[in-house]
This record gives sequence, C-alpha cells and structure tokens, in this order.
Amino acid sequence: MSQYLQRFNIASVEEVGVETTLPHYTQRVHVVEVVDSDGNPWEPVPGPDPWDELVVYDKPLWHEDNIYEEGNTLTATTGTFIGGNPDNTIYRWRFQTRAKSDDSWTNGVWTNYPNDLQQVSFPNVSGGQVKFQIQARDTTDPDNVVQVNGFTNTQTVAYTPLSVSTPVASGLPYVSETITCSTPTVTGGDGTYQIDYFWVDETNAIIFEVPYMSQTTIVTSYDVGKLMKCLVTVTSGDGQNTTVASNQLGPMEYYTIGTLSVENTTSNTTLTPSEIEELLQGVTANYTATYTGNLPASKANWQWSVRSGGTTISGPNNQASATFEVANEFPSASSVSVAVQSTASEDAPSFSWTISTTE
Repeated sequence: MSQYLQRFNIASVEEVGVETTLPHYTQRVHVVEVVDSDGNPWEPVPGPDPWDELVVYDKPLWHEDNIYEEGNTLTATTGTFIGGNPDNTIYRWRFQTRAKSDDSWTNGVWTNYPNDLQQVSFPNVSGGQVKFQIQARDTTDPDNVVQVNGFTNTQTVAYTPLSVSTPVASGLPYVSETITCSTPTVTGGDGTYQIDYFWVDETNAIIFEVPYMSQTTIVTSYDVGKLMKCLVTVTSGDGQNTTVASNQLGPMEYYTIGTLSVENTTSNTTLTPSEIEELLQGVTANYTATYTGNLPASKANWQWSVRSGGTTISGPNNQASATFEVANEFPSASSVSVAVQSTASEDAPSFSWTISTTE
C-alpha cells in the first residue's frame, strides 16, 4: 500500500472457509492488498488524507513588488488547505483594513475560490493598515462546523503626503488692531487635521501665550517695530505634520494723533492755542476739535473741560465737539481746554484757550 495510511471501516473478520465471530476484541488487520469491485489492485491518489484535521497548507502571501502607499493596487496570493472533507468545505478570501493600529478591522467582501494558489488584487487601497485573509469552512457536521483561517502579515499603507496651502495674514499693522490668519487648504494624510496658529516676528520665535496662539491676535505695544506673520502647523491623524508661513504684516506701529485744532463753529472761527477769545456774556458757543494724525475717530477718547471761571459745558464732554454756556457776567474769564488720547497711540495732545466775556 505504498506510503499511505489506509483506513477501513471493518465490520467483521473471518478466517477463510471458517465462520468466525470476535465481537469483544479489537480487530487488527494487516492489509496487504486492496482491490476494487472488479478485482483490480487499487492505490490511493497522492494528496491529503481525508481524515486529517483541516489546516492551512500554503500560507497566503503579499506580492513582493507591492508598494504600500495610498491609492496603489496591492496583490496577494491565496493559500491552500488540506484535511477535512473537501466536498463539504467552502474556501474563500477577503481583505481587511483599518485606519489606525488601535481601530477594529473593517472586513471586505468574501470571494469563494477553489482552494488553489491564485493572485488577487486590492485596487486603490486606502491609507492605514491592511491584511489578507483566507478561510475554509467544513460543514460536514452542521452542529460542529470546522472553520480555519489563514492571514498574511499586517502591512502599513502610507497615506498621501500632507499638503498645506500658504495662509494669508490680513489686518492693519497698528496697536489695538486685530490681525487675522486665513485657514489654509489641507489635503493628504488621513483626513483628520489639527491646525495650530502661532503669531511670530522676523525671528520665528514662538511665544507660548494664548494671544499669540490663535487664528487672530490683537497688536499690542510689545509688537511695535516688528514684522509679524502667522506660522500654521497642520497635524494629521496619521502623525504627519507640516508648518507653513503666511505673508508678513508691518512693521507694527502706533497710530498718531498729531496736532489738535479747535474751531468755534458758532462764529466759524479757528482758534489758536492759548488764545483769548472774546464772547458776549451768557451766549452759547459750539466747538469742534480735529487732529492731524491717522488715529481712527472710533479710537479717540475726548475730554473737554473748564479749568476755571463761570463758563459751563452743556451736554456730553467726551466727543469731538462740545457746547459751552459762557459765563453770564462781565467782566469774567474762563480757562477751557480739550484733550484727546488713545491706547492705540503714544500721543496725548491738548489744546487750551481762554474765554473772556464782553457786554
């Protein structure tokens, strides 16, 4: 019987020509020849013993020329199984993927195959991890289905390199102004991104303080004289990171107020500093102040005041204009002034004059 193990279900043993029954004994038979129903000698076909345990015989393998980068096509070779009952066994394969090593596997669709070695492909693979699985399911005994799996090693598929567009910094380069960095366009990586913003000067030294670590920042006196830009660092979920720089703004500076001028809009008279202005006692006079600098009007803080004398201010005194009620007595003199200042400027000019009453 050559090298093969022959198993037979022996129902009875008898000596030739003699009726023999041995019900209580293990029957051991040395088989010297097996013949078929026609009396012809029989030899088993080389291959697995159908009574053997179902196992993987040829392991599934990745193709050695695979390039494990996102978007490529990967090729694997199926494995084979031996043992079990091939007539009642289904052989199939599939790919499994996951985005990160601590994620659960996502199963592909099963494809049946005839338990042979064949090449199969996974087109346009996504970044992350991938492995190839083969499986044999022997359903000879429906109550005790035998299932055996084989796997390739797990491969890491590199994501597309991270690409980040150049952000744009905008805003006025003056103290108290808000400057803003645009959100860059990001592609590549695994599609999940953390974007961090850092406002720096020409040295690129990062200041780890909240005002300098956001998409917008307010220019302060600390920034005066510096060219400012925004460094944007993008980190993708697969661990890639890229830093890009915006255009520069500046140099940063204070707004200016310059020289103050005051006009009596009631008499259309422009005053000079320290002037003695003669007005009828008891009259109402309207004044407007202006300045030569570039400070926006919305950032100017005005203060009109009467330093001495009987003249009073009627209405608000914190605007660019004010109304004075001149002292109703003669002779009299009132010292008045107007000042303007701003946190956005180092200037703080004032203008003063004297109102002298006449009859």
